[in-house]
Amino acid sequence: MTTLIPSSKKIKSMLTVPVTYVACDIEYAKSNLDQKYHVIEFALWDIFKDKKIFETLVRPKNDINLHSWRVEHGYSREDISNAITMDELDAHLKYLLPSFILVFWYKDGDLRRYPQLQTYALGVSCAMERYSKTYGPYDPNFGDRRNVRLVTAAQDTGFVLEANEFFHTALIDAKACAHVWRYCEKMDLPSDSIELDLVLRRDVEQLLNTLAQKDESEENKVEVPLPF
Repeated sequence: MTTLIPSSKKIKSMLTVPVTYVACDIEYAKSNLDQKYHVIEFALWDIFKDKKIFETLVRPKNDINLHSWRVEHGYSREDISNAITMDELDAHLKYLLPSFILVFWYKDGDLRRYPQLQTYALGVSCAMERYSKTYGPYDPNFGDRRNVRLVTAAQDTGFVLEANEFFHTALIDAKACAHVWRYCEKMDLPSDSIELDLVLRRDVEQLLNTLAQKDESEENKVEVPLPF
């Protein structure tokens, strides 16, 4: 899949950007100072190539409460304290994500805690909503199907953990989310429209309008940078 930016009469070429569907998972820990959840781990998994793209621990600004489960499964305060900062993660994702469609398991929850991701990526979507609308248990009191947990959906669609893999880690949850999304594709489940980054779209529109207003001589003198 590619994204095409159409040219006007004044533009001599067309920009073609390959689009990659990527499962994104974020793990959090609660701060001892402000009692808010902060990012401690981030991972991206290529959905259709079925391979890791990016994985990192993240060092929060505040001291965190590291749950005993995480300690038992290999997380340590030392590793987290030596990890990249949120500012460093932001800088990398701004560069990495412009051609990615990010697929979250619980999109609204992750974007509520890390809203910048929607502006960095080309678009976002929710795997939980897509899967649950067909396979979620029906609740007559709710009047609709209930959302399904990632662990349940992954196991029900044939996802198998390998040795030393655990759910509730960023990379494995991203890998499981990618598996469920591929299952949804295989079963041809309806998908909500991708929420595209409106800031990016407005910038592109402004760029094209600016170039269209330039006459031939001005066009050769003025360089208008692309917004990504």
